Amino acid sequence: MDDDHEYRTPDHRPPPPECIRSGPADSDSNLTGTLLNLNVSTFKQLRYMGTSKQRICDVLNMSVAKYDYVNAIA
Repeated sequence: MDDDHEYRTPDHRPPPPECIRSGPADSDSNLTGTLLNLNVSTFKQLRYMGTSKQRICDVLNMSVAKYDYVNAIA
């Protein structure tokens, strides 16, 4: 079996490229990959509880710019 077998779907197809994050989560070059990996419901709950912007950024490993973007669309 291939070295990347653990990254394959149950029917042995590789996942689509947009589902694979390339680089660190805070890389501005891959906003879409980061958003795919972000649990928006967790983001919303943290906002609802009054968690500070900086704390949310730290917990979710995201930049303040990405926080503002997600906050605008969430």
